Amino acid sequence: MKQCPKCNADHTKSGIYCSRACANSRVFSDATNKQRSLSNKKAIASFSEDKKAEILSKRIASYRIVKPINGCIDCGKSISRANKHNRCQACYFKSDISAYATGHYRKYKRQAVVDSFGNGVYLMSSLEIRYYDWLTKNNIKWKKPESIAYTDSVGKSRWYKPDFHLIESNKIIEIKGYMWDNDVTKMECVTTQHPQINIEIFYKKDLELIGA
Repeated sequence: MKQCPKCNADHTKSGIYCSRACANSRVFSDATNKQRSLSNKKAIASFSEDKKAEILSKRIASYRIVKPINGCIDCGKSISRANKHNRCQACYFKSDISAYATGHYRKYKRQAVVDSFGNGVYLMSSLEIRYYDWLTKNNIKWKKPESIAYTDSVGKSRWYKPDFHLIESNKIIEIKGYMWDNDVTKMECVTTQHPQINIEIFYKKDLELIGA
């Protein structure tokens, strides 16, 4: 019975390792790497030109070639042909298409409206619809804000999609029925990293106070 030096498992197989996975995961010494390199060069040098050409053609044929299309329809960046939205990642997360796709758990409340500048946008909750009706009733100009890039608490790059941008007061209005712990953390990250942006959160009670 032998013991694998990688995972310490007992085995009776030939060789010192219990599996090919353990054998391939080992770290070779500099001397071994140098010897393997010399052996490979010696083997390749012994190949005929036809053999070298055959190996090269097989290697090229095995590559996955991604052909760019015309590029992102928003910024022009080259993207994969497989991208069904014809947008790069950054532009996709900024677009309403992303909100339409990711808001699946509340699609029954989603409503398409037009902002003060004639742009079509999606409202994703009944509270947002109430606030939109109040803005329209009071002739307050608004538009859908641009998505805001931020870094979350674990260092991952993310996008924050605000709900409303009030033009005259230059305020970002976020409509919330309630705040989960991850919502609180997200808003803390956004406000800390973008102190120049004036963000105000409206809950149901706030909408009732203004008559929405």
